[in-house]
Amino acid sequence: MDKKNIVPILSPKNAKEGLSKLQKQFNTKTKKIETLNEDIKHLEQIIPKAKLLINEELMSLRREIAEKRAEAVRIFDGAYEQKGLSKAQNEKIAHFITEHSFELIDLYGMKDLIPIFDRYADESFEEIEHNSIESSKNDMQSFFDEMGLDIDMADWDLKNEEEMARKMAEILEEASKVAENQQKEAEEKQAKKKKTAKQIAQEEAKANREKESNKSIKEIYNQLVKAFHPDKELDIEKKAQKTEIMKEITAAYEKQDLFTLLKLQLHLEQIDLEKLNALTDEKIKHFIKVLDEQIKELMQQKDMMAQATLMSDKFGDFRDIFNAPKRYEQIIKSKKSEMLEKKELIIRDIDGLTDLKAIKAFFKDYSIAPSPSSLEELLAEMMFGKR
Repeated sequence: MDKKNIVPILSPKNAKEGLSKLQKQFNTKTKKIETLNEDIKHLEQIIPKAKLLINEELMSLRREIAEKRAEAVRIFDGAYEQKGLSKAQNEKIAHFITEHSFELIDLYGMKDLIPIFDRYADESFEEIEHNSIESSKNDMQSFFDEMGLDIDMADWDLKNEEEMARKMAEILEEASKVAENQQKEAEEKQAKKKKTAKQIAQEEAKANREKESNKSIKEIYNQLVKAFHPDKELDIEKKAQKTEIMKEITAAYEKQDLFTLLKLQLHLEQIDLEKLNALTDEKIKHFIKVLDEQIKELMQQKDMMAQATLMSDKFGDFRDIFNAPKRYEQIIKSKKSEMLEKKELIIRDIDGLTDLKAIKAFFKDYSIAPSPSSLEELLAEMMFGKR
């Protein structure tokens, strides 16, 4: 067994009685932390790879499909109000043109379609884009204000996805610090109020628990430092090894990372599983509290990674990938397969628009309905088989 990958798991003190409630809680927490650490590490590794793969496998296909959709927009623009088309058919054509051309301009930069869009839409593309940006800015500014963040968005370019993702990641980190300060201020304010005997007792108990938790972490840290401090090592090679180990130990202690300190203890054989299993219930309670804080922080870190990445991904490919990061290659492969099928159907439909009769047939079962939530759904409904 690779000791470096041992997860701190407690075994029953008495085989007949099985795990106690506290031991089960401890094991659940350590397994959760291990899973979160693996997810974050894996996401850090695969996000750049997934972006590259999406660009290589999907973006060219999306562009080809977009070009065919633009071709359909131009064909329908030329057919609009031709003799032989009913008012209802013209309405459907106008709807198709506005729905598709807006996205083609917005997502693919097909500026030549702006005059076509403007002929059929109630508002010009420029007006809609301006209003949308201002509305988004106002919503974001309100959100920042509610969070107590002093953010000046005057020079923000909401159309620059990469820059927006970077800014949001920084702000989310700042928001976390602001929340911590607000919590501290609230606690200090509460501390100044006259307390009941019950409140005093609860606060003393809480302070004692925190003191014991910190003491337990420091005990582990001191044991590791005593065994691996490089200053006491004369052998140059071993001294270098211990220096690297001490970096890990110090980093874990500074973050109050109990989970990593316990793993290091097991890996470096400063404690064995038998001693770990002999922990008192009181010490396990202290450990559980610290592990809960670690779980909370790791979940926030993972959420921030997701939000920052999704903001830079206008097609939403990473939504599925974040749910199953280990399957990102299969997910992208599946998306590519679906898009190839759609491309064939779209080419067939648009290449068949050779005359007014074909255009009428195309719009026969076409329904003017609210826009679907994704491009894939939009294409399916608008262009093949689900009209």
